[in-house]
Amino acid sequence: MGFHGGRLLLTGGGTGGHLYPALSLARHLRGRVEVVYVGHPDKIEGRVVPGENIPFYPLVAVPLTTSLRKMPGFLWHFARSLVQAFGLLVRLRPALVVGFGGYVSLPVGLVARGLGIPVAVHEQNVHAGLANRLMVRCGALAMTTFPGTKIDSSNRPPIVTGCPVRTEIGSLDRMVSRQALGLPADKKICLVMGGSGGARFINESLVKMLSLTAYRKDWFFLHVTGPAYLEETREMVGRLFAGEPLQGRYRIEGYAGEIASYYAASDMAVCRGGSTTVNELSCAGLPALLIPSPNVTDNHQEGNARYLESLGAAEVMLERDVTPETLHARIAALLDDPGRLADMAAHGKAHALGHKALLAIEECLWRHGPSL
Repeated sequence: MGFHGGRLLLTGGGTGGHLYPALSLARHLRGRVEVVYVGHPDKIEGRVVPGENIPFYPLVAVPLTTSLRKMPGFLWHFARSLVQAFGLLVRLRPALVVGFGGYVSLPVGLVARGLGIPVAVHEQNVHAGLANRLMVRCGALAMTTFPGTKIDSSNRPPIVTGCPVRTEIGSLDRMVSRQALGLPADKKICLVMGGSGGARFINESLVKMLSLTAYRKDWFFLHVTGPAYLEETREMVGRLFAGEPLQGRYRIEGYAGEIASYYAASDMAVCRGGSTTVNELSCAGLPALLIPSPNVTDNHQEGNARYLESLGAAEVMLERDVTPETLHARIAALLDDPGRLADMAAHGKAHALGHKALLAIEECLWRHGPSL
């Protein structure tokens, strides 16, 4: 590697969108480079990384803010994060730090720059996050998922690498996957999910729409609610459909363990516009109706969704336009048009960078690591 085989420190998290690309890189480099991870102990990385047999070092950080009212408290906590980061970096002495976004990555990156440790960041979204933007202004190398990502990198242009996805996505057979998951072989399957954590809005929208689909015996909805929303969604289904069995056209689950099989088994998806989801859909060649969350920083999910839409691989529907009737109409327009679905799948796969991303990131670090 360009950082001479030394210790690689990965940081970032708070959401699966920041964490899973970092984990993909760690797995890719395992056995060749010593990898350690710094993240928030109470966020997703604190639960997932230790199970990957990657040394995990906790750092408590607080979200970035521009609120004058919150600024004194933020500065106090941020100063503590910098002190923590300093102690960890002096102790670990990494040859290179790579941040994947999320507020926990900022103190680590800033201290690393101050100590003369090379720093790179990977941006997963069309609209770059604040932590990564600040790091690039401090001289970090910028790697981006999408060609159109704007990030202030006056020292050197950002390098488009794509976003890593699991290697099995896009390689599985549809009928084999349906059989493995116990899904009907002869129906049009729509996968509905809200990202790794789920989305109450999407869950409720689908359940309210189901009454309009009773006549569609050829449709099947595979509904992944997210673990936190499983029970409340089950209760809602039970209330609304007490006298109307959904067996044979609907299945509810809290979590999709083998997501590649879920993608392969489905004809289309209804989901959010997170970067990981968008890149996985593209690699899977799975047409999608994307309903981006409006409750995210810089509205970045809509930017991701619009990018996939511009490739002809997805359609976008904003939350304010979603009713049971409009959602039903948009799904029907896709499921009932096999030619359109085939075109969308082909466009997604043609522009997918996910399976090439790990090699691109590795080459980028090899070429630029020593000079950062």
